Amino acid sequence: MLSRKQQVSSNRSNQPTRNPRIDEPLADIFERVTIWRLSVKEARRELLGDGRWKLTATVEARKFHIHGWGEETEAELDTPISLAAFSGVGFAKEEVIWAEDRRLSPGRNIIELELDEKPTRFGIDPYLLLVDPNPHDNVRRVAN
Repeated sequence: MLSRKQQVSSNRSNQPTRNPRIDEPLADIFERVTIWRLSVKEARRELLGDGRWKLTATVEARKFHIHGWGEETEAELDTPISLAAFSGVGFAKEEVIWAEDRRLSPGRNIIELELDEKPTRFGIDPYLLLVDPNPHDNVRRVAN
């Protein structure tokens, strides 16, 4: 019969290999209190000579773990974050002209795209999948 220490050791050796790309985002949701501070600071469009549109957006992204009585500690921004450009006024699938999940650097990031359709809005986590205390600045109108 195995001792308790041998059983624990045996169980650990049978566990699957950990994958940080999957495990960390899951831990942020289920094991830690995590918030993201995401915002679109600026979004501009420019008509190119070939009829396409150049979109330049400035976004800010940061991740924090909350401890104790609301103390925030900045954490590594290792979560893929959804970015999207829209036409029209809604968020329907038909109005998405570009979308991608990207790993961003903490702080300000410049996103430059060339699009076939005229963008009217740009968003970071536009469907609010990540916990953000101020989700009202996640989508911004694109200026000329």
